[in-house]
Amino acid sequence: MARKAKSTKSTRKTARNTTQRGRGGSAGNKRRKGVLAFIMPWMRRFGLVLGAGLFVMWAGAWLWLNGTVQAATDWAGERMLTISADAGFRVEKIMVEGRVNASAEVILAIINMQEGDPIFGFQPRTAKSQLEKISWVRVAHVERRLPDTLYIGLTERTPMALWRSAGTLKLLDAWGQVIAADNLTKFKDLMVVSGKGAPENFPELAGHLMLEPSLYARVAKAVRIGQRRWDIELDNHITIKLPEEGLQLSLRRLASAHEDSGLLDKGILAIDLREVDRMAVRTKPGGAQDYVQGYQAGGVSKKQGDKKVKAGNNI
Repeated sequence: MARKAKSTKSTRKTARNTTQRGRGGSAGNKRRKGVLAFIMPWMRRFGLVLGAGLFVMWAGAWLWLNGTVQAATDWAGERMLTISADAGFRVEKIMVEGRVNASAEVILAIINMQEGDPIFGFQPRTAKSQLEKISWVRVAHVERRLPDTLYIGLTERTPMALWRSAGTLKLLDAWGQVIAADNLTKFKDLMVVSGKGAPENFPELAGHLMLEPSLYARVAKAVRIGQRRWDIELDNHITIKLPEEGLQLSLRRLASAHEDSGLLDKGILAIDLREVDRMAVRTKPGGAQDYVQGYQAGGVSKKQGDKKVKAGNNI
C-alpha cells in the first residue's frame, strides 16, 4: 500500500510539472509568434528587394560583358527603383516644415516627386543644394524617412529692413543680404535704410539698436552718411545724428535720457550725439539745449548743462 501511495504521488507531481511546462511553453510560443508576426513582413520585403537586386546585378553583368555598359547601368538603376517601389519604398508623404515666405511652388518643383514615385529615386543632397539657392532659404535639411516619407526642414532668412536705392526698394535680412525685390507690401513697416554702403553696414547698426529695444522699435529710417556714420529718424520724425565711434554708448545715453524725462516725446526736431560728452537738442520753435553728460563709476548720469546752443545751429 505504501508503494502504491508513493507511486500515485509521483504520478501527480509529474503531471503538474508537465502541465506547468506546457503552459510556460504556450506563453513562450505566443511571444515568439508575436515577434515573428511583426518581423516577417519586413523580412519578406527586404528579401524581395535583395533577391531582385541579385537578379538585376546578374543581368547587368551580362549586358556589361556584351559591351553595353551605359545601357546596363541605366537598366539596372531603373529596375532597382521599380522593384523597390513595388516592395513599398515609394513616396506617400512630403513634409515641409519652416516655410513662411518661400514659394511652395518653387519648393515642390525642386523636389520633383509625385505620390507613388520610388523613394530611392529622390536625391537629398541635390535637393538641399537647390533649395538653398532660393533667396528666402538660409539652411535646408532634407532626408528620406523610409519607407514612404520625404522630409524638408527650412530655416528662412529673417526680414529686417528695406533698402532704398535708385528709387527702388529691396528687402534685407539681418546680414544685410538682399532677400527679395518684389511683393514687399507686407514689409512696409520695417526700417528703411539708404545711402552708400548701407546694406553692408546695416548688421552692425541693427545689432547696436536691438540692445536698446525702446529705441529700436521707434526707428523708421536710417541714412548712411559719407560711408562713416548714420543718421536715424524715429517714427515721430525726430532725426538723431549718431557718431562714427562709440555708437552703443551714445544710444545708451539717449535711451537713458528718454527713460528719465520722456525726451523723445517732446517737441524736438533733432538730437546730435556726435560729441562724446554732450547731447545737443534742437526743439521745434528753433531754440536748442545742451545735455552735458557726466561719467560716473558704474554707469552714465545726465545733468542739464548751462550752455545754450543758438537756434539754427548745424547739428
